[in-house]
Amino acid sequence: MVSALRTHKDITPTTEIDSPNGCLVVLRAIFLKKNPLWLRRHSYFKCVQAKGETVDEWWSKKLDKARECLLADITEEQINLLELIRGVQNPNLKREFLKQKDPKLEDLLQIAKNWQRSTDVGKNLDAPASSTVDSRKTSNSTYQKGKAKDWQNKSGDKTNSNKSGGKSDDKSGGKNSKCRWCG
Repeated sequence: MVSALRTHKDITPTTEIDSPNGCLVVLRAIFLKKNPLWLRRHSYFKCVQAKGETVDEWWSKKLDKARECLLADITEEQINLLELIRGVQNPNLKREFLKQKDPKLEDLLQIAKNWQRSTDVGKNLDAPASSTVDSRKTSNSTYQKGKAKDWQNKSGDKTNSNKSGGKSDDKSGGKNSKCRWCG
């Protein structure tokens, strides 16, 4: 923040600290730009007691975050906004939410709807032109039938032929013998 203050166009070596356009005002604007209210509120809700931290230390930190995020002024819509941002699983969609300078719940919901529609359309564009639900079921079924037939042929070949060059390993001398385990 110090470097941001030093490089700010309105700050000179002679700028007063507590004047109407002084260092504190500019520093506050820089802080608020980098830490918007919704992000500070997110930080408040995410704050839990750390391992090895006393309850007094944690609670003091939590109360500081509550003051920083103006928790007393939070509305139901703002809580829903936070939960929408926090709850989305897709990291790309979450990144899209975070790109918004001053997010509003309705705007983010519209972005989410557009995102979902784009995803659905993309899936349909990537699918073969002649594919429908019925044809996919038929092709899967044909595929599964072919695999079953191949497996049956392979397993049938193993039972009909043996590994000893055509000679029978059967020691029963051609008698009907039953399995020794199941009778």
